[in-house]
Amino acid sequence: MANNGPFSVQELSLNVNFADNVTLAYLSITKFSLPLKSVDSLTINTQRDGESIDFPSLTWADNIDFSFRTNVSIPALATVNNA
Repeated sequence: MANNGPFSVQELSLNVNFADNVTLAYLSITKFSLPLKSVDSLTINTQRDGESIDFPSLTWADNIDFSFRTNVSIPALATVNNA
């Protein structure tokens, strides 16, 4: 089987409600959605223009760290303990 390069996905949605640590780095994906409700640590480090990352249900996080050039939507976020 020939290797045609890295795996490529345009859109990805996962059904995960709770997580201790989430790190998103160099996704190379156009659209990503994760319906987390709470997370201890959320790190986003992406460098691709045009990416869209959505956390539609995230209301609580202990720590959030962003280092990116992408669109992030967290419309329900109410509490970040260690911003």
